Amino acid sequence: MELKEKKLISNIVYWGSSGVYGDHKGGWVDEDSTCNVDFDIQRRRLDAEYQIKEFSQQNQVKYTVMRVAGIYGPNRLPTTNKPVIKIDQAPYSNMVYINDAAKIAVSALINDKNVGKINISDGCPIKMGTLQRLISEQKGINIIEHDYNKIMQASSSMRQYFLSSSKRLSNKKSLKIFPNIKYSNLNDRVFEILNAQNK
Repeated sequence: MELKEKKLISNIVYWGSSGVYGDHKGGWVDEDSTCNVDFDIQRRRLDAEYQIKEFSQQNQVKYTVMRVAGIYGPNRLPTTNKPVIKIDQAPYSNMVYINDAAKIAVSALINDKNVGKINISDGCPIKMGTLQRLISEQKGINIIEHDYNKIMQASSSMRQYFLSSSKRLSNKKSLKIFPNIKYSNLNDRVFEILNAQNK
């Protein structure tokens, strides 16, 4: 109530995770899709979204909940010395370049609309391990592949949370609301990042 009276906040942008959707067996997911909750981290993230929505509605504050896909960028590339799931067994994953996500966050902050939930992804789902394979190919090294079950058994609960979720994230809403945002091509950006590292 005090925040409303003093008008200290006019817009909230929450940088969340697309992981709240859980496993959709490789199906397409948009902002109206069900969240299949199997892990505590999903419950905590959904609770944070709920609290932001409630506060915003009670205090007439605009809000954006960014459900962000896997982030990559300079100093944010995965290692290639760990096994990846065989491609025919791998779940679908979704990616977004760090600068693209940051631009949308800024755009949402200065936006005069109430955005609500919005998926942040380049809209080009890939099989998990594709990024590691791309990096290995450009570095000229071999990737290690294991069966899905073997990698799951050797993984921490946090990694199991990522490995057990297969979905393809729709970014149509973000393209409609922020038409000036052009999502980066994964291959092009990884090539640029690796080249910059080698200089």
